[in-house]
Amino acid sequence: MFWTTEEYFKGLRNALGDKPNRVWLSTFNVYAGITKNAIDVRKVYSITNHTANFLDQIDRLDVECNIMCGLPVFISCREDCPDCEQKKIDKLKRYKFTQQNWSGLNWKFVENFHLKYAIFEYEDKLRVFIGGRNLGDSDWVDLSLELADQETCQGVLDQAKKLWKSDEVLIEE
Repeated sequence: MFWTTEEYFKGLRNALGDKPNRVWLSTFNVYAGITKNAIDVRKVYSITNHTANFLDQIDRLDVECNIMCGLPVFISCREDCPDCEQKKIDKLKRYKFTQQNWSGLNWKFVENFHLKYAIFEYEDKLRVFIGGRNLGDSDWVDLSLELADQETCQGVLDQAKKLWKSDEVLIEE
């Protein structure tokens, strides 16, 4: 069980240490320290961002990684509010710059998607993490788990593959 962001990312980094052949990730929203102006805050403020460091580690391994990211609903305070519209544009820019910063990974941004998983495919097994943790550095109370049963892990992988084929993509390379 992973109760904190730090514990969760430690588990994910451990799974990467076993050198998977493929990684599947899903999250609702993503924050990896990239701003709407394409600035990596880790370089400006010398801070740690678990998500960014994890994505860097995947990128260095040079394995196929498919990331599905659910987008929050954008609600305007009134019809045609320019401030609300600008906030939406800024958030979409941040997503696009995050995608560009880790362009070696495969990204899909979709609506109506709140699922969170991390699946690591190896030659002889799967490691699957599910639960409430997103790709972000939230300190909210939440829980994620690593599944032990390989049959259940395979079921999650099968569903991930079906979702990846979905046509409801908003931002793509």
